[in-house]
Amino acid sequence: SYLNALQANVPSLHQIMTSGPDALLISDFNQKTIDRIESVRSNKDAVFCSIFDMNKITNICNSYKLKFAHNMQILPGLKTARILGTTTKEHSDLSLKKSLSYTLRIVQDPNIVEQHQKGLVILQAE
Repeated sequence: SYLNALQANVPSLHQIMTSGPDALLISDFNQKTIDRIESVRSNKDAVFCSIFDMNKITNICNSYKLKFAHNMQILPGLKTARILGTTTKEHSDLSLKKSLSYTLRIVQDPNIVEQHQKGLVILQAE
């Protein structure tokens, strides 16, 4: 027989844990029961926190410069889990220098300065 990995995202975790005779009550951080799919999706941390240690998950993701994507794959045997995260785009100094140099060129452009001064004259006349 062949075993597949368990995809553990917020809706699937909620469905697994809240169905059946031994259903688990999952609450948000204000102690309100999470029972509708809309509230499940808006309380992702609370759903994962009811089962997993979110501090450990967050620390693992941070060590790889990832943000936890509220998605895991639990491999057969329950010994290995793939924690999925997203990378955050860091602004490089090069892109900031490019935008700054573009702004400086525009500010120093004589045509733009002239148009700006015309606009000031019109405003002062009104």
